Amino acid sequence: MKQFYDAGGGRVLTVEYEYEPEDISLRINGIQMEPDYPARMDITAVLLEGVDIIDLLSDATLADIEKEIWEGAQ
Repeated sequence: MKQFYDAGGGRVLTVEYEYEPEDISLRINGIQMEPDYPARMDITAVLLEGVDIIDLLSDATLADIEKEIWEGAQ
């Protein structure tokens, strides 16, 4: 999946990520047959003009990008 992130200063980053929705397992007569899995999202690349710069970004910037993606998924 892709999303655009405004990095300020006129720079727009293209964020590529994988998203898996929450998986609630089957329950029979109140007994849970398999474990539940929460939703998860992994950022795979952050592109600036086609160049992957994910390794150059600070942890705070990556956290901001992740937060924006989660807010959009809700």
